Parts: sequence; structure tokens; C-alpha cells
Amino acid sequence: MGDSTQGGRRLFAAGLAGLALATLLVVAAFVTARLYPEDRYCGHYTGCLGQLAAAMELVWDAGRWVAVVLAWPLLRCVGVRPAWPVALLAVPVLIVTWWVALESPFVTRLALLLCSGVIAYPVAAWLATRFRPGG
Repeated sequence: MGDSTQGGRRLFAAGLAGLALATLLVVAAFVTARLYPEDRYCGHYTGCLGQLAAAMELVWDAGRWVAVVLAWPLLRCVGVRPAWPVALLAVPVLIVTWWVALESPFVTRLALLLCSGVIAYPVAAWLATRFRPGG
């Protein structure tokens, strides 16, 4: 296989890892929201959107840093080698993406937060390949 094929697979695998981490955060928010007791603000048609928003904020505050820690084993599992540089280089990209997301309108914020890993990990994989010794 050529270098471009391996590089493409590495970027795809890194994006897949980022998608898995974002999905894990969303699932954690939904599970946390389901653990909240029912209250008078839960509607028949809307469900407990307020509880989901509160759960999402709670999960987001801690969960994004848990996702950063889980990135290395997940990147290694999907075949991104070496995984440490990619995991470390993704952190500044994630922080900038999160900062832009938090300053954006709601729909843009949601899209950026869900896609932050899909953006950050391929960029970090590309940077790690680009600037490694002998690369």
C-alpha cells in the first residue's frame, strides 16, 4: 500500500475515534437525563427537555476531559499509530473548537460540539504525520 492510502486510513480511523467519543458523550447525557426523576416540567409531547439540557451541561463539563483521556486507547484500538502524539495534538484543536462552539448560536454550537472530535483527531493525525522525525 502507498503512503497516501495509509495516511487516508489513518485520518479516517482518527475521525472514527472522534465520532465515537462524541457519541459516547451524547449517550451519557441521555442516560443521565433518564436518571432524573420525573417532575411537573416534563410534558407529554416534549418529554423532559429541561432535564436533558441540565444533564448535557453536567456531562459536558466533565465528559469532554474524560473523552480527551480516553482518546489515546481508542485511537490505538482503531489502528492510529503512534496514538500518543495524535491524542496530545488534538487537545488544542478541541479547545479552540469548544471555544468557538460556546460563542456560537445554539444550532452551530450543537453541531460543533458533536463534530469536535471528528474535526480534531484527523487534524491531529495529519499534524503528527507531518511533523514526526523522518516524516
